[in-house]
Amino acid sequence: MRWRFSAAVTAAACRFRVVPFWPLGGEVLDLDPRTLLEAEAPCKALSAELAERGVLAFKGLNLSDSEFLSISGLLGKELISRHVVHPESPSEDILRLSNQAQHGVVGVGPQWHQDGSTEQQVFSHLLFHAKTRSAATLFADARKAFELLPPQTQEKWARIASVNAYSGAVHPLVHEHPVSGKKVLFLHLGQTGALITRSDLNSEVRALFAQLHALLSRPELHLSYTYEAGDLVLVDNLAVLHRASEAAFEASAWAPLRVLHRATVRGNKNLGVEGLPPYLYIFGENPFDPSGLWQSSDYYGVGFRWNRSQRFQN
Repeated sequence: MRWRFSAAVTAAACRFRVVPFWPLGGEVLDLDPRTLLEAEAPCKALSAELAERGVLAFKGLNLSDSEFLSISGLLGKELISRHVVHPESPSEDILRLSNQAQHGVVGVGPQWHQDGSTEQQVFSHLLFHAKTRSAATLFADARKAFELLPPQTQEKWARIASVNAYSGAVHPLVHEHPVSGKKVLFLHLGQTGALITRSDLNSEVRALFAQLHALLSRPELHLSYTYEAGDLVLVDNLAVLHRASEAAFEASAWAPLRVLHRATVRGNKNLGVEGLPPYLYIFGENPFDPSGLWQSSDYYGVGFRWNRSQRFQN
């Protein structure tokens, strides 16, 4: 166990321990994040720990909805909402996820992704608060995944940009994390309408989705976190990719009710690609030579269906 503290916060308010999970993330002990809401300065140690580990869990906090939204301010200046607001959601800033349509939005996030790929400034952090015991979310290490690629593949992937299937936002497949400075991957495997390459990689581009899915699904690269009621989970959106487990979609009569609240924090890094516009018209034809993948999108934002046996929904 390691102690982390920030001298900037008075009364040692930012002192805590982390019990590591495997292969990433950890549980925070000896810190109730609600105590930081009145601190005189931000808890930089918490953000730094999150950038390093990707996922931090606080067990059994049982926050109120207002406390949940207030804690998001510890990670950024502003919430950003780009989701459907369910009638049972207590706030437009909360995406209420469920396996039962009458209690929340169903079928969300079956593919590996990072949230906010519709934006140029993608979301910096995510917060999940379990209202019931809930089936797992899987989190995969975006830095380690890149590091495990052969050097030749690293070089090729660094020359690829993605285009969001809904908004046309353009992002690099490889970029530097704004806190750690490490190279990390960024891609939405369920909402990418185009991949643009700077070399002739057409055949490899079409196999990239399956290759990345297989890589992120390796046991040594991802954490499966099952929520207990009241858990708070903080996520560095640029450090990890995530997806819902298959059990999260179970809606049979004997499946327990799953309700999970999510909030998203506005990013402060413009994740663009040099030499390309911030947005491209994804609903038309390929504006470039055919040295990549381009799929004219529909208005539901579902991108290239790289595997017909996989579930695709956003």
